[in-house]
Amino acid sequence: MRSEGRGRGATFNIDLPLVAVYSEPESERRHPRAPERVPLPMAEVSLHGLKILVVDDEQDARAFVKRLLTTAGGTVSTAGSVDDALARISEDIPDVLVCDIGMPEEDGYSLIRRLRASEDDRMRDIPAVALTAYARSEDRTKTIRSGFQNHLAKPVEPAELLAVVASLAGR
Repeated sequence: MRSEGRGRGATFNIDLPLVAVYSEPESERRHPRAPERVPLPMAEVSLHGLKILVVDDEQDARAFVKRLLTTAGGTVSTAGSVDDALARISEDIPDVLVCDIGMPEEDGYSLIRRLRASEDDRMRDIPAVALTAYARSEDRTKTIRSGFQNHLAKPVEPAELLAVVASLAGR
């Protein structure tokens, strides 16, 4: 708990377990011919030994993805902008990049183009997945053409993100 004094409110930080379970309420109606919605099970994926960089301008999104990947054993660093990401990458090349597209100033497309144009082979070849709210088929195509290997729409299914990151790392 943190507070700046009386009458100024308080901030509480809590850690909740990550559970990727979807249960359809009993009272929810669905069409009789509609397929039953089945949740994806949490993947039995180990990201131990992988360095992953998560780039997103939204603090909550970064924290969620970091927690998910850390729970699976990954060593995760985060960046809130393209400049911050490039600085982190120049210090330590990640095994996988997880990057938001829609960010102010420079977007994820700019970051991936800069990486793919790098003279450093290690930076140019970082496997990357776009994790974005832009979910139309045109957005997916643009993402792949820009240099990302994969595209995942927000909100992401945790099991799918773990599987994609592991796949990009060759696991």
